[in-house]
Amino acid sequence: MQTLTPRQEEFFIFIRDSLASGEVPSVQEIADHFRLKSTRGVCDHLDVLEKKGWIVRDPKKTRSIRLKSEHAGSSVHMHHIPVLGAVTAGYPVHTDNFEGPKLTLCGQMLGFEPNNHTYALVVTGDSMIGRGVYEGDTAIIDGSAEVRAGDMVAALIDQETTLKTFVRKNGKCYLKPENARYKTLTPISELKIQGVARAILRTIR
Repeated sequence: MQTLTPRQEEFFIFIRDSLASGEVPSVQEIADHFRLKSTRGVCDHLDVLEKKGWIVRDPKKTRSIRLKSEHAGSSVHMHHIPVLGAVTAGYPVHTDNFEGPKLTLCGQMLGFEPNNHTYALVVTGDSMIGRGVYEGDTAIIDGSAEVRAGDMVAALIDQETTLKTFVRKNGKCYLKPENARYKTLTPISELKIQGVARAILRTIR
């Protein structure tokens, strides 16, 4: 069974819930639910869901979507992950730990099961582009994970928070940017790892 992207997960959950209520959704009804002007996008998503082994369709019928047998009685456990603020992937800045919106995600999509130490931070800056992290991305941080050298971490360094690669060398710890424009950050008084980045989410605009 292949995993689903966040958007594919949304389609699957809508289909699953519709079937659970006794209704087999048509392509047009799915398009209406997601406010899509064309049914082409729906068909593309259904094709992918079928290829990945999540649904089955009868090409001769218009309302033929059903879940693969292994998913028929299953439920996808969704997690509500708080967005605590912003983290700079550049020069470190103070993070506002305000009670913001929450992201609704499933562990399967993230690749790990979130817990009450999991939170999200929106990335600003460009110091981590070498690891594929760009401004506007959302970093999913696991505050309970054991940090290892080479991990991408959210860290408090001298009272400021940033997202960097954690390095331990010759008994010393420091933070390494993944952009040659930025210098390595060595703590003057304090370096506290706040969590390990377990996933990076990106919205394509």
